[in-house]
Amino acid sequence: MGTEKIGRYEYKVFGEICYMLGFVYMEFEMYPKAIYYLVFLHGSEEVKYEIEFINALTNSKDIRTLGVVNSERQRVESNNNMDDEEKIMYLSFLKRRYGYILIEMEKIKEAVQYFMSLLADENCKEFAKQELEYLRGKYKN
Repeated sequence: MGTEKIGRYEYKVFGEICYMLGFVYMEFEMYPKAIYYLVFLHGSEEVKYEIEFINALTNSKDIRTLGVVNSERQRVESNNNMDDEEKIMYLSFLKRRYGYILIEMEKIKEAVQYFMSLLADENCKEFAKQELEYLRGKYKN
């Protein structure tokens, strides 16, 4: 049976089930299983699904994470159909997550430059200041 024969309601229920399973696996830090369920939702344009998928990739240290975050950011920035408040919240999440990923990958110079660029963004300014302070404290040399 193919998914082309299911209706909108069934697809929404399927999405919620995959989201819940992925969320539970995330709570138990079983990232590969979380990703297995959450990848079905990637591209659905449901922000909570995308956030959970990106968190699962990040926590698992999946090499796809930077690419996914970059493509999501481009998609959202060009999306004119999104609610403004939701768009701002999601873009802020993506920008914060990108910085965390750079730190996790130990790309410290790149992270510092990135956070310096975020100082011009009113929605990320305070976060960028905190991260720069953290990096100064951790990498004093």
